[in-house]
Amino acid sequence: MDNSKIESFIRKQSVAFICSVDGNGYPNVKAMLKAADTTVT
Repeated sequence: MDNSKIESFIRKQSVAFICSVDGNGYPNVKAMLKAADTTVT
């Protein structure tokens, strides 16, 4: 899969989940909503 396909896939998502495990083995999960499209005039 090339970078343009990956970028297209990411742009179509409405929520991103960022997950990791800390030094003690506990999971960390954060959700990030897609930014609203706003136009400043």
